Amino acid sequence: MKRPISRVIAGAELLLLVLPVSAMAVQQLLLALFPSLGNRPRSPLGFEILAGPMLVALPAVVAIWRVLWAFILAGPPALAMVRHFWWWLLGAGSAMALLPWVIAIGGPLMSPPSAHVFILFGVGYAGTPLLVPAVHVSIERWLYMRSNNRFDRDGGAIGSG
Repeated sequence: MKRPISRVIAGAELLLLVLPVSAMAVQQLLLALFPSLGNRPRSPLGFEILAGPMLVALPAVVAIWRVLWAFILAGPPALAMVRHFWWWLLGAGSAMALLPWVIAIGGPLMSPPSAHVFILFGVGYAGTPLLVPAVHVSIERWLYMRSNNRFDRDGGAIGSG
């Protein structure tokens, strides 16, 4: 894909997918921390159940913001310069978004789910739209690295005779 068009598409993904999911994640975190904001009684397990999935989800949301902004502002070369830490967070968030779909396929084989599994489903399903920009920037990074032989770390010494 042509680079300027791809960066415009990434900007649209940021506005149409990442921004609403980020706002929803912050809203749910605030409602779990401060239930009086939503005029509902405090659940005895409100934040405790939400804390585990949010420990993975919120850093992954921050990672997609970091990676997308690098790509939008500086293009594919910036993706190669993004630290591996951000890519690992992005991978963890992607795995969390895919997990409910995998569990749903094997759902009939499982015992009735607990409250923790329902929360994991909710957080995972909510993060599913973020897979689109995550896959987009991953493909852009892979194409850039491949086109510039950035995977060839030994300078072609192995197998060159």
